[in-house]
Amino acid sequence: MPIANCVVSARLWESVELVTDPVTLWAERASQDPSQMSINVSVAEAQFGSAYAVVATLLVPDSWSAAGLASLQSGLASTLATCFAVPAGDIIVCTSVLSSGHIVEGGEPVTW
Repeated sequence: MPIANCVVSARLWESVELVTDPVTLWAERASQDPSQMSINVSVAEAQFGSAYAVVATLLVPDSWSAAGLASLQSGLASTLATCFAVPAGDIIVCTSVLSSGHIVEGGEPVTW
């Protein structure tokens, strides 16, 4: 259930042409099943301060191991750099680890 919410700069979004499915690439790089992964992209209306080309928030259940989490994070950063053709330094991934019962899917709390 890893979900990445990505905010992309307007300038970058206007110039990008995605040639590969980012979820498939992320899944390959993180050695995970793509059917359980999601990437949502929003375009920033404006950015102030330290500007990144892509700001990603990764939502992950706390059942993931430290190694699995690190693989998801680095795989996501690498995938975004590839898909948007920007240097890794222009991307930031911030991770939120969610506890059992703090996710509702299909109208029901999800526990593990």
